[in-house]
Amino acid sequence: MGSSTDDLDVLEEEDHVVPAPELRARLLVSMNHGRPLVTFATRVARLYGMSVGEAKALLGGLADEDAWRPGPVRGFRMADVSPAPKGGTACLLRGSPGATFPRHRHLGPEQVMVLQGGFRELDQTAGEFWTGDDAPKDAGTHHSFVIVNDCDCIAAVLVQGIEFF
Repeated sequence: MGSSTDDLDVLEEEDHVVPAPELRARLLVSMNHGRPLVTFATRVARLYGMSVGEAKALLGGLADEDAWRPGPVRGFRMADVSPAPKGGTACLLRGSPGATFPRHRHLGPEQVMVLQGGFRELDQTAGEFWTGDDAPKDAGTHHSFVIVNDCDCIAAVLVQGIEFF
């Protein structure tokens, strides 16, 4: 069985089909929602400079609502990570669907790893980030973002300071 040139043309055309944004978001949520957060333990350990066992314990404890405290803005909750690096803040940030984090500037570098769900940036560096993506920011950059799907977005964050506008 061989392929004809017509078959290859069809394959090339199909490779360029992009689903509508709403469909893409639903597909990504269905693929990623429910993935155990502990599957990110090695990456979280590396981000925070902790052992994999400590990262597993941290991530495993997030199912308990008492692990979360009110965040810096409405629609967001935080779970602190300690010890935080000198001069920085380490936390897990959890945003509710549709919640918007207001425009802010990074005073130092920021590292973000999305563990569940996704968000869309609204300003300077517009883009979308989904489960498993890294979203680093350099000092001096600014942005705001919104949680874009129908489940909470949870991200591991290491930041050297932010300033709200």
